[in-house]
Amino acid sequence: MSRRTLPLSVALARVLQAFEADYDIGRQAQPGLSTLPYYANLLRVLDARSVPVASLPELAIVTERAIRMALVKADRAGWVDIDLVPGYKSRRQAALTALGIEVRDAAAELIEDTTRQWIDRFGTEAMLSLQDCLRSLVSQFELELPQYPSGYGQGDPRATGGGWLPAEAGPPAVPPR
Repeated sequence: MSRRTLPLSVALARVLQAFEADYDIGRQAQPGLSTLPYYANLLRVLDARSVPVASLPELAIVTERAIRMALVKADRAGWVDIDLVPGYKSRRQAALTALGIEVRDAAAELIEDTTRQWIDRFGTEAMLSLQDCLRSLVSQFELELPQYPSGYGQGDPRATGGGWLPAEAGPPAVPPR
């Protein structure tokens, strides 16, 4: 049987799926912990200080729709408080609750633990090589993309949280997004 070369898209997807599967094994031991997509595309950009909900798509680099859906789940889980901005009738702000901070921090720790497991499994050299290759690829993209793929099909022109914006020299420098 001959071995076919996997398309790059398939190889990258398999690596992400395998990492997420290992993360989920660790998550099973910690009931109430967030999935990798929820951590990557929402919880990591929040803390106990209130952030305007309108700024979350740009911070997380996901669509407004993805933020709305993530906030609904995070609110139901007790991870976020969503309140009106004082002095405004329709502007909302979000902040992590104490539970949300615990969940965010535990998810970040589980990502580190999963990474260490991969280093033990595949070797330091292989992991450093993979990270270097991926960083090299990502640094050449014209757009900054979400930390976890999240989309609603090709018909969503706001797949990066809004219209395309060019890089800004700064300071601070802001990549194209």
